Amino acid sequence: MKKLLVLGLCLTLAAGVLTGCQKEQKPSAQTSVSQAEVSSEPEQKQAQENIFETQPDGFRIVTIGTGNPKFDTNAGGNSTLVQYKDKYFLVDCGAMSAYTLANAGLPITSIDNILFTHQHNDHNADFWTYFVGGWGDPKGRRQLDLIGPGVQNLYDMTVDFYRTDLEYRSNGVGFSSDGVLTNVEIRDLTKEKDEFELDGVKIKAMTVPHTIEAYAYRFEADGQSIVISGDMMYKKEFAEFAKGADIVVMDGMLTSDFSDLPEEAREGMKASLKKSHITSEEIGELMAQAQPGKLVLSHLGGAVDIDAVSKAYKEQGYKGETILAHDGMSVEP
Repeated sequence: MKKLLVLGLCLTLAAGVLTGCQKEQKPSAQTSVSQAEVSSEPEQKQAQENIFETQPDGFRIVTIGTGNPKFDTNAGGNSTLVQYKDKYFLVDCGAMSAYTLANAGLPITSIDNILFTHQHNDHNADFWTYFVGGWGDPKGRRQLDLIGPGVQNLYDMTVDFYRTDLEYRSNGVGFSSDGVLTNVEIRDLTKEKDEFELDGVKIKAMTVPHTIEAYAYRFEADGQSIVISGDMMYKKEFAEFAKGADIVVMDGMLTSDFSDLPEEAREGMKASLKKSHITSEEIGELMAQAQPGKLVLSHLGGAVDIDAVSKAYKEQGYKGETILAHDGMSVEP
């Protein structure tokens, strides 16, 4: 009898444990549902953020990389895409720009116009990904226009270094050499001002002061215009160059308050950067004269109090909208 009682007690306890386990598993089932919901969110978000599902009637800019020379996965090397209807003009291609562009919905094989403001690493680090990866694909580009200072040297150096690889992909894999070894147009900018047309868009280039030869660009078509400053120090002629533009993408390095740096290091950093970048006050002065519809601050040095910056520009006389850029942001006139 005692054995039966003990056995019964054990069975009761076992049943209780099993019941308890089942009760404990219910939250796990809810967690699984939550995980499924969470795992589906990136796909939904990606679908919402596919900028290129729709085509603009005119211009659109996408700030592909908005950071500075410091590597930052949240703000890639400098790069801005100018889109005109179904045509694309990539201005600079810093680190991570190829990834960000593809993640926004546009494969790098779609890029056959690459312009450089200047040849600093934070503006050209992904060039080789576009050059080889954008071509070496069954759907790869079969023409390429390279524009900017030093592009002939950049192209020659690249082809010389990768020639065996390029010839293998062409002869061995069967990709046409067009777009990499042939059917490549190079416009090496050397004059203070230049003007040309590409894919139905008039493009103006003007030198701007920086640590090396650098250019700003203005894109014009159908009564709309986009200006990309690139890295620059103050130049009074820039106000006329950017006058009345729908969108100006501006070197915003010194709009940062550098609050992410130790307080004792901030003034020294600002003083150093003034030797190569325009100050926030100087931007306000130029924009008050140029009066673009929208001012987009990119190439950011760190944290920016956009409300304070925007207020300061209005006090200086700028009447348009001031926008703080981030990677993958789309802006239209």
